[in-house]
Amino acid sequence: MNIYTFPKNTIIDNLNMSGLKVKIDQLYAGGIGYGATASQLMSHGMETIGNNVRVYNLPFCIEGLNYKGLNNKYVVYEIVSSENLLVPEERIKDIIKQGIREGYTDFNLAIDYSGHASLAHMSIDKRNNKFNLMFFDSYFLSDEQIKTRYDDIKQIIEKISPIPMKNYRVYHLLHQGGIRSKGCGYYTVYTALLLKNKTAEKLINQFKDQCEYLYDQKDDPKIRTELVVRTMLHYGPKKVDTSFKVELYGIKKTCIFHMLDLNSMRKLKKSLEKKVTKQNSYFKNKEIKNAFRSYPYQGVTKTHKGHWEV
Repeated sequence: MNIYTFPKNTIIDNLNMSGLKVKIDQLYAGGIGYGATASQLMSHGMETIGNNVRVYNLPFCIEGLNYKGLNNKYVVYEIVSSENLLVPEERIKDIIKQGIREGYTDFNLAIDYSGHASLAHMSIDKRNNKFNLMFFDSYFLSDEQIKTRYDDIKQIIEKISPIPMKNYRVYHLLHQGGIRSKGCGYYTVYTALLLKNKTAEKLINQFKDQCEYLYDQKDDPKIRTELVVRTMLHYGPKKVDTSFKVELYGIKKTCIFHMLDLNSMRKLKKSLEKKVTKQNSYFKNKEIKNAFRSYPYQGVTKTHKGHWEV
């Protein structure tokens, strides 16, 4: 039985989680997309992480793949929201453009490409009105694999950006483990949290200084469990449905906390409700800035939103 216990002085969203125990067996049944829509869960995870004065975590996910036809290779992609609706490219451009006007300098966007998740980080250089593009990948790839994967994704990012790109780099600061690891979706969202708390430059320098990964597979329980707790707090513990009807018909997995088994979810819901009740003033005074609802868009039916022939 895998149980993660939050260490002493663990604070999440101003709430003290010290000693909170969460049974996480089900979290290891598969990746973030096991029995769920990975893009939707990552989009909701990005929405949960939220923004600060510098960083804008876009609550969407680029879902794409490349495949070979008879004579050519094709890249197909779509942009998925936390409500599993498609978002037009132009709407993303408008959101980034508005964000730049409001003073944001860094934009993060989750990627689910050919079955593997990673994070795109756009850093705006206001001196020449261009952006540096960084990709953060928790799985070690060869130079050839990096070029094949990220040359494609770079073109997608360029299509949704309102300003031109200077260059792109790929970084491997977190390490999810070997070929059988299924943690890429969780590590992607967690990287967005790290980039909200520290600039990319500081994280990269920290990685260079300590000569080891910032987080690796030994930190898997912490990363997954913390995201489960954060997403349930953001959703609102009292709103989480753990009724007999849910148990009978199954849960539609739309948030990361749904990756727990039902019994564990019930226990966590009860624990968080107690903590929220004790610190109720936190929720009364907290202003939740939800980028997804700040910039409404017209959702469209599930279909491919972009493609090109290579």
